[in-house]
Amino acid sequence: MLICCGLIWHSGWFSEIAQPLCDRGIEVVSLDNLSCGRSDDIDGVRGLVRDIRDHVDDLVAALINMRESLPKNAPLFVIGESSGGVLACMMALRPEISNLIEGWILCAPAISVSEELLPPPLVQKAMKFVAKVLPKLPVPGEDISGETWDSAFGDGISADIARKDEHVLYDVPVCIATASAMLRAMEDIESSLNERKLFMRRLLVLHNRSDRRTNFEGSERLVERVVTERGAALDDPGGTAHQLFQEKPEVTKMVVNRILEFVGI
Repeated sequence: MLICCGLIWHSGWFSEIAQPLCDRGIEVVSLDNLSCGRSDDIDGVRGLVRDIRDHVDDLVAALINMRESLPKNAPLFVIGESSGGVLACMMALRPEISNLIEGWILCAPAISVSEELLPPPLVQKAMKFVAKVLPKLPVPGEDISGETWDSAFGDGISADIARKDEHVLYDVPVCIATASAMLRAMEDIESSLNERKLFMRRLLVLHNRSDRRTNFEGSERLVERVVTERGAALDDPGGTAHQLFQEKPEVTKMVVNRILEFVGI
């Protein structure tokens, strides 16, 4: 199992699913994205994304290494959470990778982001040009650690712990280059869905309809339009948070059990 973290997050927050998988003999690999978590900064900046393909290339390299080191009959699965779901979809757009993966699990994928977190449309258009000359400039408007932060968690304890976690990019301004790269990736995914070019052998999407950070409707479009061999399913766990592994305990338990069922253990 390869876990794709979101761009402000890190792999240490996935023990709720990683431990049950390991307990059942599943090898779990998770990377901290470039300039995130415990990975090195880029040009002295945390959370900087110049080209989304750099992040995807890292994940692809990990997958290839997993495939080469595991028995040939061992199935590979991918979990992508939030913007990690975007990275997972970008991997799936590479046929040589999508054909390696038995199943994809996306948790509140950020393929459609709440307007509360986006700058005005005119600013979004301008960002594509500004990012080329001033990539480190902060994005104007609502910050990802703003009003919707607490609602992203099922309880205030996790929200407070995340705030104090030095490896979580809380209160770190989003760079224009990062926002622009993510918007381009979201556009690429939307285009691939419209053209029926996104292939995932099996797909499970878990997304709370009440999520204030990413739109449930984006997950609905994904499940409706993705090309599969063995089906795609969208489950609403019935909670309210964005971070499904830091939800209310009963919701997180349901999410974990659903993933274990999907994996077949």
